[in-house]
Amino acid sequence: MEFHARTLSRKLKEYNIRFKPGDSANALGCISLEQQKFFRARIQLAVVLKNQHGEEARVEGVNLSTGGLGIDGLKEPMKFTGLLDVSFPLPNSETIFRAKARIVWFGSEGRVGLRFAVIDPALFEQLQYWHQQ
Repeated sequence: MEFHARTLSRKLKEYNIRFKPGDSANALGCISLEQQKFFRARIQLAVVLKNQHGEEARVEGVNLSTGGLGIDGLKEPMKFTGLLDVSFPLPNSETIFRAKARIVWFGSEGRVGLRFAVIDPALFEQLQYWHQQ
């Protein structure tokens, strides 16, 4: 889904959202840390999932936020319930991102949403930095 300035302006008026000049906390184009968890950047990268029994699945990451990851190509999602090991190369860096995650929704044709459950603080900081760029 793609948004344009005109669409944003119309929605702000529709919901009666106004910003005071100089109010940097609510400046247009700035989102809070809480909101950043839900903003997903589109990506294309190889992701490896590993379930509690050691079974692996290689899938494609399609969007990424500081709170989770959207993936395509998980053939048997029911094999990947519970806490999963997730790893992928953080885009535009040499860092391999590793975290624990859970599936929070299933879509059609192998599309799945993951929510990060446990992340090393240093990796989370790198993810936040990448996400802000």
